[in-house]
Amino acid sequence: MNDKKIINVLIISLFSTFIFFLVSMNRTISIATASQKSSVKKTKSCIYNFETGVMGWKHQTYKDSRAIHSVIQSQKGVAKYGNYSLEALVNLICGDKSLSKGETFVEIASDTLIGAYGPKNLLGKPISCWIKTPWKAVGEWSKPNGIQVFVKDMKNRSQYGEWHNIETDKWFEVIYTPTLKPTKGMWTDKGFDPTKITIIGVKIGCGGGSSARFKGKINIDCISL
Repeated sequence: MNDKKIINVLIISLFSTFIFFLVSMNRTISIATASQKSSVKKTKSCIYNFETGVMGWKHQTYKDSRAIHSVIQSQKGVAKYGNYSLEALVNLICGDKSLSKGETFVEIASDTLIGAYGPKNLLGKPISCWIKTPWKAVGEWSKPNGIQVFVKDMKNRSQYGEWHNIETDKWFEVIYTPTLKPTKGMWTDKGFDPTKITIIGVKIGCGGGSSARFKGKINIDCISL
């Protein structure tokens, strides 16, 4: 092969390598950009992200639902998205009349994060939240403790979504959709009206027949509709 042919082969080889490099870089940038956009979209969809505090969330004081005795903003870095989450302080004692379940909630009728002041129409609108608990919150493996999302209407009538067993110490999502046709595993008060919701909440409760105890914290983040 003469010198001219060798030079031509080298030029073609270098050009091909350069084109392959450009295509690979473009694909990598596209994937990274798409991933970033997806992450930003999820973060922005959080109505309650707790980046500025507890955002009006409270602990329940009913006599039969006192396992959650306080809610605070978490330490920085304890979050599914962003930097902070809602931290619920829990003293769950299965079999106890007051401490076998606990709730935290927000009065959505008194803020404008979900539309104008007043009751909100949430019929057919999925409510999503992310939960993180330590392993001890599982309770008894054969009768695990669980999480439910719930709502109350303007006449204090409730509907509780399906029960979700606590089975991990990682963040997990709980989704519930207010409905007039509740499915098995949901609890609905007679006359419940999902078109006039005033409260959204999260409940932790003992597994049926369990005698477990859990004292610690659970974290709640990115509540969205």
